[in-house]
Amino acid sequence: MAIQKRKLTNGQIHYRARVYDPTTKKLVSKQFRLLRDAEMWERSERLKRSGTAPELKPIGPYGGFTELFDTTDSHLTDKGGKKHFFKLVNFLEEWELEASRESTKALRVNLRKNAGALGEIGLRQIDVKDVLDWQHDLRVASPCSGKKLAEPTIAVMSRLLRSAFTVAVDRGYMDENPMSTLKSKRMTNRQVSRHEIPKKSEIDLMVEKAETVSDDLAMMIRMAASTGLRIQELSGLRLRSVDVDRRRIHVAEQGTGSKEWKWGPLKSDSCDREVPVPASLMTDLQAFVKDKDRKMYEPLFQTGSGLMWTASNAGRMLRVHVREPLKKKLSGEWTFHSFRHYYASVLIGRSVDVATVSRLLGHSSYGITFEVYTHVLPGALDRAEAAVEAALTAE
Repeated sequence: MAIQKRKLTNGQIHYRARVYDPTTKKLVSKQFRLLRDAEMWERSERLKRSGTAPELKPIGPYGGFTELFDTTDSHLTDKGGKKHFFKLVNFLEEWELEASRESTKALRVNLRKNAGALGEIGLRQIDVKDVLDWQHDLRVASPCSGKKLAEPTIAVMSRLLRSAFTVAVDRGYMDENPMSTLKSKRMTNRQVSRHEIPKKSEIDLMVEKAETVSDDLAMMIRMAASTGLRIQELSGLRLRSVDVDRRRIHVAEQGTGSKEWKWGPLKSDSCDREVPVPASLMTDLQAFVKDKDRKMYEPLFQTGSGLMWTASNAGRMLRVHVREPLKKKLSGEWTFHSFRHYYASVLIGRSVDVATVSRLLGHSSYGITFEVYTHVLPGALDRAEAAVEAALTAE
């Protein structure tokens, strides 16, 4: 019988497995936290009633179990003739529950959703070719979104999968890590060129247009261009994050991507920072807050229905209600991340040292700032040309 997925009153998801008992002519059911455990219990109960029950052994931190089947049971044959019903997707499901941070859990959930055909293979049967096929499939179409994924995204997911296999080996679920022979590609940060940075006049146009739609959206655009905050950091700001007297914003948490009022940890420790706010913007922000009459613990920015902004709905509002009507006047398809690039280019263009720029952007190292914004360093090419010219003309 089909396993039922049930949501309890406390919000947790449980799985209910059911087996028909021909002796009592009644359904026998049991509830589990993990789908994998529900599938295994149902299988074992069905076989028990047919007189071919498998041996059960406890595994995992949540009291789950695995089955050791006799290899003559052809109807239970998995890939390669081996018997193992602990699939990768089931392990990833268990691994999600162990995440201590919301951001880590979100990454693991995304990996599971994109596991595709690889997720249906038993852990002990996965080899390096299966992993390579999975990476190829992601380049064609994501099992989750149906769209092909960018190489940096695939690299991040591959590193996470490698970590998952390492944990599985440590727990005895696998004999070896199938990705141990694959070289991990070093992630390089893509350089931002000048044509990817909006002009101030374009930002002013977008702010003006956004004000006709949502004053929260308009203020978020101004804040993004004036502080360089990421969209999740903007959505996670509370009224108490703003220090009016010192004209500073303390970035200490971010939105979780939920429309409900939920906050999560920042992307990394380096993202926890104070960012200065221009005096003119702080004056307007004070007027904005006074008009909204929001409490200190509430989100600074809220949608028309009082929900938190997310990256998806903020991006959609910007695209549909601001960018599309202005497409003939804009030189690019600007996003909230474009405003972050604008902020960085303004700082670098005014000769603010890279260490300070890196700290204000919340980068984990100065090297990232150098890599991303090399092309916008003021006068870099002119200085290089002058240096070569001086060397060639020297007596």
